[in-house]
Amino acid sequence: MKSTQRNSLISMLIALAPIASAQVSPTETVLYHLGASATDALQPQSTLTRDAGGNFYGVAPAGGAYGKGAVFMVTPSGAYTTLYSFCSISPSCSDGSLPYASLLLDHDGNFWGTTVEGGASYSGTIFKITPSGVLTTVHSFDSTASFPQGGLIFGPDGSLYGTTTEGAPDAIGTIYKITPGGAYTQLFAFKKSRNSMPQGANPLGLVLGPDGNFYGVTEYGGQFGFGVIFRFSPSGVFAVLQSMGTRNRTGAYPLSAPAVGPDGALYGTTNAAGQFNGGTAYRLTTSGVFTVIHNFGSVDGFTPNAGLLLDTDGNFCSTTVQGGSTNRGTVYQMTPAGAVNVIYSFGPSPDGSGPVGGLAKGLDGSFYGTTSIGGLFGNGVIFKLTHP
Repeated sequence: MKSTQRNSLISMLIALAPIASAQVSPTETVLYHLGASATDALQPQSTLTRDAGGNFYGVAPAGGAYGKGAVFMVTPSGAYTTLYSFCSISPSCSDGSLPYASLLLDHDGNFWGTTVEGGASYSGTIFKITPSGVLTTVHSFDSTASFPQGGLIFGPDGSLYGTTTEGAPDAIGTIYKITPGGAYTQLFAFKKSRNSMPQGANPLGLVLGPDGNFYGVTEYGGQFGFGVIFRFSPSGVFAVLQSMGTRNRTGAYPLSAPAVGPDGALYGTTNAAGQFNGGTAYRLTTSGVFTVIHNFGSVDGFTPNAGLLLDTDGNFCSTTVQGGSTNRGTVYQMTPAGAVNVIYSFGPSPDGSGPVGGLAKGLDGSFYGTTSIGGLFGNGVIFKLTHP
């Protein structure tokens, strides 16, 4: 995972960012402080997944009984359970380790996910887990496709689709599908051209567009080296729709697949750069027309990492890792036109800090999420946010 360049830029921008003025906040409730138990999942990086009964399931790349990550469940009232600790089968982690991406709920009520490392070749896995915590390793990646940092989505054919950040022939990423029965197929391998990576490098997930094509982002590569937004058809046709960069002020390092908006266009964020050096929000039509609709600073949040959630009112909701009234991250709402309203700023301890994952909507209409650090034990919290 080639994050040195991005992390250096983000660290520089955060150091330059002023602390924002106070924001009016709705009611936040910390449901659980991660680290209260020795087997807790720690430092979650992804969005929670809600089941039909209203409970939430998630993963974290740290913690668990063996320190290599865990799958957990939390009820809307805050009752927490570690369902599975990775690295519990053998010292070589044949069941996978370091799960980063959100879980996918299937039609049978089970969950699918990925681990970045572990497995038979120590290159990551695809797993299925029941709500009671019975885990099955469905696929182990190898050098031809490795380190699946992004999550899974269902395609129109009922198969699951995803990406890996590395893989042959040039070790910069792949697109794959796997059937519910476990038949794996590599669909596309990102390639270098001399010393450049015009197709992008290190893809981080997919979304199914309204036109039946897949859309995704890469963290690096493209014309300027700061990632791309791409389209991939079910028949295997690949196209770069937008190269991200600092010179064209589109923003840099898109870290989450875009979301489909109410108008059928794609909406997403970049993690850095833009007019105020805090990242951007963009709109992209399926025909490739790209528009920056918002430039993040410190007042309205800084360094958005998570994908956007389309709420029932037609607006988007998500989080930023930095910024807000104490520079510990925010929850914000954004209209399709790009008007941003911060609805919560994370505060000092024992509140959580640094929300890397996005938001899930509860059956009660509240937002649920996690922070990667903060809380009573410094390992993040699970929170509920009741907004006006």
